[in-house]
Amino acid sequence: MGKFFHPQPGDAKSAPVKFEVPHGWIYRTFTVDGLKMEQVQNPSGKEGRVLLKLHGCGYVQGLHDRHRQMGVNQAVLTEAQSLYMVHYRLAPEYPFPAALEDAFKAYEYILNQGVEPENIIVIGDSAGGNLALELAVYLKEHNMPQPKMLILISPLTTFANDLPSRGYNMDRDLVLGRNASPPLQGCGRFYLFQGYRP
Repeated sequence: MGKFFHPQPGDAKSAPVKFEVPHGWIYRTFTVDGLKMEQVQNPSGKEGRVLLKLHGCGYVQGLHDRHRQMGVNQAVLTEAQSLYMVHYRLAPEYPFPAALEDAFKAYEYILNQGVEPENIIVIGDSAGGNLALELAVYLKEHNMPQPKMLILISPLTTFANDLPSRGYNMDRDLVLGRNASPPLQGCGRFYLFQGYRP
């Protein structure tokens, strides 16, 4: 999985990933009230199980083929019948709470398709992990049904670099660990703090 986040020069897998819809799967793009979304349907998934993927990249880069391929792999691992991916608005043009509003719109769309909350899994890496947490808090604060589970991969939870866990996990964190791109480490600030108004 680390190769998804940090491909090494000379590694056969370091070439840009070109997403191809797996044989027998169905792919579509669509919009919901101006929000672009993608859906990939897994013919082998469990009936009604949905995976909502919130991609990472510091809130400043959009959904790309590497995310799509990772999403398909995650749909297989979670046995999801449908994978939804969201083109949420990006910083710095759209600071907090724009991405949260888009994640909520996607979640609400899935509920409106008749999917039961206990059949929804929300997965996010890095900024997407932060967004999944934001969504869960928002749903709780608004007395809305929670998804069955959150799967968080190296979620952005703090900007503090002096916490003991930061040092302990430096070599384990696939996204923001020792091999992370320094510019990527600070990108979340564009989203979170530009939108903050005390």
